[in-house]
Amino acid sequence: AAPRSVHGSMSQAVGGFLSKLQQHIDRGNGKQVAKLLEMSGVPGHIKQALRAAGRSKAVVGMAKRQLRDPWGPFVGSFLVCASMLDAGRGSEAAESAKDVQKFILKVMDTLLSAANNPDPSNPMPKGKPANWYLPIVNAAVLQIRLSAYAADDAKGNTDEQRAMLLLIRELLVTCIRKQRAPTKQSLKMGVVSIVNHLFKICFRINLLRMTHDMQRTMNDPSIPKIEEFPRSQAVTYKYFQGRIHLMEEKYDEAEKDLDWAFKHCHRGARSNKRRILQYLIPIKLLRSKKPKPRLFQKYPFPEFEVIMNAVQRGDLKMYNDALVRYEDLFVQQGVFLVMEKLKKFVFRNLVKKVYLTNASIPDATKTKIPLSYIRFALKIYNVEVDEDNFDEIECIVANLIYDKLIRGYIAHERYLVVATKNAFPDPNAPKK
Repeated sequence: AAPRSVHGSMSQAVGGFLSKLQQHIDRGNGKQVAKLLEMSGVPGHIKQALRAAGRSKAVVGMAKRQLRDPWGPFVGSFLVCASMLDAGRGSEAAESAKDVQKFILKVMDTLLSAANNPDPSNPMPKGKPANWYLPIVNAAVLQIRLSAYAADDAKGNTDEQRAMLLLIRELLVTCIRKQRAPTKQSLKMGVVSIVNHLFKICFRINLLRMTHDMQRTMNDPSIPKIEEFPRSQAVTYKYFQGRIHLMEEKYDEAEKDLDWAFKHCHRGARSNKRRILQYLIPIKLLRSKKPKPRLFQKYPFPEFEVIMNAVQRGDLKMYNDALVRYEDLFVQQGVFLVMEKLKKFVFRNLVKKVYLTNASIPDATKTKIPLSYIRFALKIYNVEVDEDNFDEIECIVANLIYDKLIRGYIAHERYLVVATKNAFPDPNAPKK
């Protein structure tokens, strides 16, 4: 008999859904099982019945009775968790998510054992790869992550997200266990997807030290190269990897990762491409690589465009104004430090303008730039400088020379910058 909380047509709708789910499980159709669990393409009246049965938890008993082991407890807990999320009951969803993790782990252990030790009672579908259920694992991890978000957002803390990080890592450990199946058919092909979920939580709660553990996992020789994983997962991984390198000030690596992510991101995924550019453009500017105008036409970033123009013109006022105007945005995006570092390029181009102006004066010594000229240029851009000495200007120029942005030396006694041949080398040229 159906539980009292599920009656008539509702019980029939839930039963029909579970029967369809079992059919796809028997066929090893992991993608379709995941779609059904996520309610993709499920008719409205069936969704309504499942949500009602989930909120009352009656679906747990029904799933256990109707689905073969080890699937019943997992599906029941998943549907309860989804129902609580849908109802805005974050704390209850998070509690159910712990059951989701426990039971998907049992599914993984059971099927992994069956794949490693085949026997007549093997629950693995015939003709299917040993990792056919990875889409279901991914759906479970997504549910766990979203439940943790909902619970913590309601409470205003990060407790559940921290707890779920550890639970999701248990699933990652299971994926990298020794397996008899060829790598392409093993659970190792699920590693990047799980790592990406972990990255998302770590970035959300600013727990970036944990990301190094995930990177070490990906660098394990037994894990396939990133290019061998599904493109969307690889792009997400490279995006986060690039952001980590950016925060570590490893700009070469950050540019390579973000460039790869942008080039391989699906053409139609404009929001994802924009998200990548949010970090890639600042790195390009720091490396004196000017984005083409059509990029800003397709993906408007007025905050980066004004900074880029200020750098090119050597316009300190424009640069300082933009940095103040967009400071909150840059801090929120995590690129403020990069944007601050662009100031030396503004100074470099300002000094270059003074150099070129001086060189155009008849009878002027083209390789000697009076410091008073640089002070005058700074005053034009409303930059306050000491009128009594040139210490501040000398310090600026000395730093530019040290950074190899200017070639020359300061003649302190004569208040001059003496430039050498090719005084303003290409910032992207190899440093000698």
